[in-house]
Amino acid sequence: MSKGLRFVLVSLVAIFSIATLVYAQEVKKQVISVRGEVVSSDLEKSTIVVRQIKDEASGAYEDITFNISSQTKITKSNSTLKLSDIKAKDKVVVSYTTDDKGNKNAETIEVVETKN
Repeated sequence: MSKGLRFVLVSLVAIFSIATLVYAQEVKKQVISVRGEVVSSDLEKSTIVVRQIKDEASGAYEDITFNISSQTKITKSNSTLKLSDIKAKDKVVVSYTTDDKGNKNAETIEVVETKN
């Protein structure tokens, strides 16, 4: 096999391997779930801010902003809701993915029933 043909074959294998890895990363975005309390929602920006307790002993928390899209499924007790139905202080579980710009995009939001 000539050196030129071998170089072309090795190059093609390398390119295919890299393309496969990039494609796999785009297809298999990790879904993460966060439980917390709604701080605010913005209908114009289609975002929601959720406060997640990081350490109950110290009271440390983190406010996380999630983007809401038309594909985001919002539910409460098996009923479908809209972003406008979510209010501050609602307890929620948000499942989301992070895009390559670091934006957190909500896949699902479940409003959790609280016991009185």
